[in-house]
Amino acid sequence: MSSDGETTLEALARGELDAVCSVDLFNEGIDVPNIDRVVMLRPTESPVVFLQQLGRGLRRAGDKERLNVIDFVGNHGVFLDRVQLLVSLGPRPVSLREFLVERKAPELPAGCSVDVELEAIDMLRRLLPAGATEVERVYRELAEASGERPTAAELYRLGYRPGTLRAMHGSWFDFVAQEGHLSEAEQRVLERAGRWLRELETTEMSKSFKMVVLKTLLERDALATGLPQGELAQLGHEYLARVPELFRDIEGVRELPNPGEPDPEVWLSYWRKNPVRAWTGGGDPAWFQLEGDRLVSRLRAARPPSVRDRPARWTY
Repeated sequence: MSSDGETTLEALARGELDAVCSVDLFNEGIDVPNIDRVVMLRPTESPVVFLQQLGRGLRRAGDKERLNVIDFVGNHGVFLDRVQLLVSLGPRPVSLREFLVERKAPELPAGCSVDVELEAIDMLRRLLPAGATEVERVYRELAEASGERPTAAELYRLGYRPGTLRAMHGSWFDFVAQEGHLSEAEQRVLERAGRWLRELETTEMSKSFKMVVLKTLLERDALATGLPQGELAQLGHEYLARVPELFRDIEGVRELPNPGEPDPEVWLSYWRKNPVRAWTGGGDPAWFQLEGDRLVSRLRAARPPSVRDRPARWTY
């Protein structure tokens, strides 16, 4: 920033200036907590740029009660994106459909709320996006703004559903490949293990602990070498105990009268049925096999030699 820009911001912070007008200059990296009004004069469909601009006024200050935002350029479609972004900022994102149709309130920081007039809600419902095109658009905007490949989790937190891409592209990573965002090594892995990655996308999550097994193996860097079933069962229970949403899936199970502290042998027997059996015999092909008492991945044969010692960035 030039010295003129610094002087201007210092004067704004001291209250010597009432307003500053800029073009692509103060979008980020500016900290003037007393800003209590942001006026949007630049047309942009990018949620990233919008959030950067909005963020200039979100700093807290002692006598500042609220931030007023006036958007002069947002048309109906762009305003839909604004609402989408705001309701997705909490720890558990709420989609536009949940907010506008199901009237599900977003979880936001204390003192924050998103209120939309009934007339506007009716209009926005008619503009709700459908299908993969919206996900594609937001993915490309994020990639262009950040210079990095967006993850499916990022899109989900923004309220978009990456699963809508499957009908048109086959899978998340097939779409990423078509965008040209896979390295050569990752492209070869997709060609060899595409079915495995597609199964991960569609694996049932309710009362299914296959992903807990996978997470345990990855955390122990044991996807290729495997782990004994007893160790997997113990680590799996420790993980479930830390995640209330998952722990609820084993509450009320007849074989587990005390799910918080189950008998080790009873728990091992339960874990062998679900999820070990689901991974070793529930699919075609089965992606895991038992070697003695050790659960071992069969993916090793699917990894080309050139990438076996070089992990790819398989981030959803």
